[in-house]
Amino acid sequence: MVTEERSGPDKSVRVTIRDVAQRVGVSSAAVSYAMSGRPGVSEDLRDRVLTAAEDLGTAPTR
Repeated sequence: MVTEERSGPDKSVRVTIRDVAQRVGVSSAAVSYAMSGRPGVSEDLRDRVLTAAEDLGTAPTR
């Protein structure tokens, strides 16, 4: 099995919610809630998720 290192924005590699969750150390559901702006997510977590998503080269679609 081949794995690719994702050290920064790279448009040739698709970034998933799982990638962001792993970077932040939370569940993929928490990332989904944070990125979609749903209530029940602390501002600290939302900021960490959005920062990690940006670092990986992705952003919320909404």
